[in-house]
Amino acid sequence: AGLSMGGGHTTAASIAYPQLFDYICPLSAAGQASPEDIAKLKKAGVKLYWLACGNTDFLWQRSLDLKKVLEDEKMDNFEFFESDGGHVWANWRLYLNTFAPLLFK
Repeated sequence: AGLSMGGGHTTAASIAYPQLFDYICPLSAAGQASPEDIAKLKKAGVKLYWLACGNTDFLWQRSLDLKKVLEDEKMDNFEFFESDGGHVWANWRLYLNTFAPLLFK
């Protein structure tokens, strides 16, 4: 998991080393992925890809772009979490509190 620039690193690292990650969580991030990247993640058996962003975040459109690729490629166990607000700590606390329990199901 990572937020903002760290979320971009999360996306890039999970694509570069898909076998190392079961849970992927970019938050308010500008990560990018191609259909081939998603195929690698699917093959690796990712348990949960959880993407979150605020609907007034300056990275909102980039999150929607990543969401579209994940949906178009039918990524298993993909969830998108939209919140109000922008690129702020209040959202990141909300995302962590929402995402963390999913790790222990």
